[in-house]
This record gives sequence, structure tokens and C-alpha cells, in this order.
Amino acid sequence: MKKKSHIALKPAFTLAEILIALAIVGVVAALVIPQIMTSINEMSWAKAKDNFYAKIDETTRQMNVNSDLPSGTNITTATFVDNLQRYMKISKRCSSTNLTDCFVSTFKNSGGTDVTTSGLTDGTYLGHSTWTQPTMGLSLADGTNAIVSYNPSCAYLDWVSNEGSIYSSSTTGQSFIPGNTTSCVAIVYDINGNQKPNVVGKDIGELNAVLGGDDCVQVGSMCVSKADIAFNAIDTTTDKTYDSSICGTGVSENIYCADNRWAGAKKACADLGWRLPNINELKLLWQASNKNAGIKSVLNMTSYYYSSTDSTNVPRYAYYSFFPYTISGAAAPKNSSMYLARCVK
Repeated sequence: MKKKSHIALKPAFTLAEILIALAIVGVVAALVIPQIMTSINEMSWAKAKDNFYAKIDETTRQMNVNSDLPSGTNITTATFVDNLQRYMKISKRCSSTNLTDCFVSTFKNSGGTDVTTSGLTDGTYLGHSTWTQPTMGLSLADGTNAIVSYNPSCAYLDWVSNEGSIYSSSTTGQSFIPGNTTSCVAIVYDINGNQKPNVVGKDIGELNAVLGGDDCVQVGSMCVSKADIAFNAIDTTTDKTYDSSICGTGVSENIYCADNRWAGAKKACADLGWRLPNINELKLLWQASNKNAGIKSVLNMTSYYYSSTDSTNVPRYAYYSFFPYTISGAAAPKNSSMYLARCVK
């Protein structure tokens, strides 16, 4: 008589369980992947805008050295572009009456309002009331599109002969840094051509330009809020979210922790989705505000401002700048009531 064979059955997932697992994976992917892509895009845009700003800065410095930054009553933006073309590869030029041939027809400013490109016909529409020269549209070889305005009456110092110095006016109290050749140019630029999202602060940047309706002013790769932010002090002896560096066991340190206005400024910016600028960014902002009348009038920064950089030697202090007089002051107590805050993003 033959024996019956017994086949051992191993436990396995049912079809229903597999489908449920796949569905869960799909839901998670649908939630996470867009956020990852958004972060990647934002980092890419920020890097591209930094590169564009650096390229314009270096190019105008070279133009200055070679006497190719023109000035005079008969100079136009087109004259500037003629010289610029010797230093940068420009694949297309568009007059102020045909800007949409070089730039997307509409885009959103930093406040979410639509801007019509065809209306940006001269420098007054880029935030400079005295820049009446017609603008020009440019398509660069690297894929960047731009609207450019040039101020032939712009005063800047020679970087070569005055490098490293800071000059102050005893009559106006204003200081400026030589070599800021980009201050003579206002540019709205799109680092990925006509591709979306076409929004200022994302793929579109403003160099020395201030568009109507903006909730912030573009300075380099930063967008700076137009008004000071209100903030309250934080007791960082208990809440160390925004400053964990100064609260130790020493009583002398803890008096600064109990009334930490610097930490409160950082929190106020973070609550709005912005941030407090570091000391290097605050220096750049100081320079732009003092050299560019359009940016200065819109920002109207005339006081002491905290940076997000605290002192490594004296942790209860943070660095600041004094607008419009001192580009970089000494570090100040974090509990001082005389320092204001301006947020960036």
C-alpha cells in the first residue's frame, strides 16, 4: 500500500494583503514625493539665482575695469547691453515694446499679484523713479531670461583703486562700499526661461528691482520684508527652541535668558515662514540699501537691526548692523530693547 505524501504549506501573503500594502505605499508616495520635488526645485532655484547674481557682479566689475560701464546723457540701456554682450553670451535681445519675445508674458510678484511684462517699459516700473530709459529684454545662452534697466547717471567707485575701503559722508551720514557696480543695473530675471512656476522668490529673481505689489524686496538671492517685524522676548531658561547657547548655571548669564529679545525676533520671523538674516546677509542688505535709492526708500531701515549670528566669544550677545551708518557693529546684548528685526526668505 502506497503512503500518502504530505506537502508542508508555508504561510504567505494573500492577494488582498498585497493590494492593501501597495495602496499604502502609493498613498505615502503621493504625499511625500511632491514635497521632496518642491524642496529640490527650491534648492535648485536658489543656487541658480546665486550664480546669476555672482555672474552679474563679476561681469560689471570687469566692465568697470575696462571702462565699459557707460555714463552720459546719450547713454541708453541698449548701450549698456552692447557692452555687456562682450562679456556674456546673449542669444536674443528685445526692445521695450517687445519684451514678451524674451520674457514670459505674465508672472506673479512676491505678493501673489499678476505682473504684465509688457508694462515694464522703463526703469520706473522696476522701482526707480528717475530711471526713465527704456528697458530691454534678454535671453541668455544659459537659458536665463531677463528684463534690464540701466542708469547712466549711477555713481559708483572704482573697485581697483579703492578696493577694501568704506567711505562715509559727514553731511548725509551715509556710507557705501566701493566696487558695487551692480547698483547701476536693475534686473528682473527668470532662471528657467518660460517654464513655470514664474513667481518672484521662486524661479524669478529681482536684482536691484522692486515691483509694485511685492511683499518683499529682492536683494541678491534674499527677499526682504518691507517692514520691521513685531516681536516679544522669550524666556530661554525654559524655552530653548530659538537659543540654547547662553543659558547655563551661571546667574550672570541667566539674566539675559529670562528676557531674550533676540530669540523672540528669530521666533517671530519663523512663525511667518521667514527667518532672521545672518550677519553676512545683513551686510549685503546694508550695502544695497545705501547704494540703491529705490531699495532704500522701500525698505526704510533707519535703526539697529539684529542678525541671526550670535557671538561665539560672548554667547549672550548677537551681531547687528546700524542702518544707514555702520555696516557691521559689535555684538549687542540679546535682551536689549533698542534692536529691531527685519525678516528675509
